[in-house]
Formats: sequence, C-alpha cells, structure tokens
Amino acid sequence: MRTDVPAHAPDTLHAPIAPVAPTAALDSRTARFGRILATQLAYGMGFSTFAIVPAMLARRGDSGSADIGLLSATLAFGALLTAPVAGFALDRFGRVRVLRAGIVSTVIALLGLAALVDSPSGRLFASFVGGASFVFVFNGTSTLAADAAKPGELARAVGWLGSAGMIAHAAAPAIAERLAPHIGWRAVFLLAAGVCSLSLVVSRGLLDPPGLGRARSWAQAGEAMRAIGPLLGVALCAGGGYAAIYTFHQPHLVSLGAERVGAYFVGFTGGALVMRLGFGGLPDRLGHARTTALSLGLYVLVCAGFTWVSEASLGLFGALHGVAHGVFYPACTALVLSRVSTEARGFASALANGAFNAGHAVASLGYGALAAREGTGPVFLAGAGVLLVSLPLLALAAHRGTSTE
Repeated sequence: MRTDVPAHAPDTLHAPIAPVAPTAALDSRTARFGRILATQLAYGMGFSTFAIVPAMLARRGDSGSADIGLLSATLAFGALLTAPVAGFALDRFGRVRVLRAGIVSTVIALLGLAALVDSPSGRLFASFVGGASFVFVFNGTSTLAADAAKPGELARAVGWLGSAGMIAHAAAPAIAERLAPHIGWRAVFLLAAGVCSLSLVVSRGLLDPPGLGRARSWAQAGEAMRAIGPLLGVALCAGGGYAAIYTFHQPHLVSLGAERVGAYFVGFTGGALVMRLGFGGLPDRLGHARTTALSLGLYVLVCAGFTWVSEASLGLFGALHGVAHGVFYPACTALVLSRVSTEARGFASALANGAFNAGHAVASLGYGALAAREGTGPVFLAGAGVLLVSLPLLALAAHRGTSTE
C-alpha cells in the first residue's frame, strides 16, 4: 500500500483525491448508497439509546456527576482502544464483514445494558462494549460512503451518511425518554437491541470496493499516520469539546429542575441536517480545511454558550451545536480521507475517530471531577477552552498541506 496523496498535498477544491475503481465509484444517489444510509439509520436507532443513559442516572439519583462522567468516558474508551484494530480490519478483511461484526457486538451490548441496568459495573461493561462496537460500524459505513462518492463530492457523501446517524441520534433518545415511564428502562434497551439487529438485514447486498485485503507494513501505516498527524490532534480537541455538551447538558438541566431534555437531540439533529442536506457541498466548494476552521470557531462559541442554557432554550442551543458539528464532521473527515489512498481509508477513518473518542473519554473524566467540585456550568467553559486548542493544530495541518506549493 502507498498513499496516493503525499502528506504535504494542498487542501483545495481540486486537491488530488485517491482514485476509486469505476465499479466502486458509485453515484451517491444510487440504491446502493441508499442501502448504506438505511444501514446507518437502523443501527443508529438502536445504538443512540446509549445517549439517554446520563439523564436516566441523574433522575434516579443514585449516581453523581463523577459517575456520569466515568460512564461516558468508558463508552469513549471502548471506541478508542479498538480504533487501530478496526482500522486494519476494515482494510484487510473488508468493510462489510467488519461492520456486520460490529452490529452483532452492539446488539450484545444493548442486551447487556438491559440485563445489568441496575448494576454500576454492568453499565460500565455494556458501555465499553457498545463504544468498541460502534467503531467498527461507524467506520465501516463511513468508508463505504467515501468509496461510493463521486470525485469532488467526498464531504457531501460523508455528510449525507452523518445525516442518517443524526436522525437516529434525535429520535432514539426522545422515544426512549417517553417510553421509559411506561415500560421501564430494561424494556427500552431490549427494544433498542431489536431495532439495532434490523441493520443486519438492511446491510445485505452491500459490497466492498476492489483492491482491499492487501498486506500493510508498519512503515506504510506510519506513512499514513504522518499524512494526517496534526488532524488527529484536531479531532482529539473536537472530541473534548463535544463531550462537554453531549454528556453534561443533561445533568446540568436536571439540576436546574428541567422535566425533559429531549429537545436538545431534536435541535441538534435539525441544525445538523440543515447544514448537511442544505449545504452539504459547502466543504467541497470552500475547501475542507477552511470549512473545518470556521466550524471550530462556531463550536467554541456554542460550547461556552451552554453555560447559560435553560429548558426553554435547550432546543435552540442544541440546534446551534448541530450546525457546528454538522459542518465540522464532514469537512474534517473529508480532509483526513483525501490525504490517504483508497486502501488506507479504513485505517485513517478509524484513527481520526479514535482520536475524537480519546478526547471525549479523557475530557469526560476531567469534566466529571470539575462538575463534582464546581458544578456543571464551568464544564462548558472548559470545553470551549479545549476546542480553542484545535485551531493552531489545524493551522499546522494547513501549513503542511501547502508547504510544497
């Protein structure tokens, strides 16, 4: 394997993107791409139920901020520790086979959460397995979508895939929150496991691009890592900022007396969908690096703004977070994938996702300790500070990308 795009490739609209064989260069509007989207949607409807667990714990009153932070960190650590394995597996054994294995593991995690919902150690174990499994599925569908994208539409394809996940991210927690008082949390997680298993059926017919399965040396892996090194730092900081909002808006609102927190998920999805569906081609036109920088600047402001969130404004703040993340994710992902060859996309995607989850995990632990000592409000200011660090790292990545021009 070699990288078709050198580490110093310029980031412009016409920057060389790794070629895809004609049989794999599928139009993003074909039935096969639709099947990828449907697989992500069905999977997300099950997996996204994990997102409501912090609110469940806060309402039950048997877990403090530190415990909630630990649970969130455990899920992210599961994703982090399996990222390198997932990266090699996706390129070596095929996207489809690996993502299906991830779906099965997620179903097992949800069943475990249902069985052990009253056990703190059981919840941690289920969260770890769920996070680890998510990496295989998320990067499997992401690389399949990238393989199917037409030249010049990489960010758009990634954004459309992310939109399917966002829809699930909004619907699943909101549905779970309303069902739980009537059927109980155990039944909610059992139902989520059943929905998640449907993605196995939907994924039938998906095919890998040709050329996968080639042996990769450690030197070649190192070459790919050098090509995207500073971008991994950007993803790390973004994960830290995301964790502040994603994990602690729920206990923060509950501490203020909020009855429901589902408005965040609806707002987040609405904002993300507007950007990804209405402006999905923006990163490809404006430039992946430039768009990533703009989204990170907005991310800083939104994260700091959550300090003043209320139940009435939660939907609006969720929408602003969705706009920031809805632009950042496809732009940064496209920037990463455009710097490696087709055969290394699984590895690069898993590394970037692993870096994001590393930031999420480490920051969640720190935020939990901060919230236990100072309250949940300062967590959002800390998250904004972490996001600020990403901007010089992105500048370094842009400098490397243009230094040979």
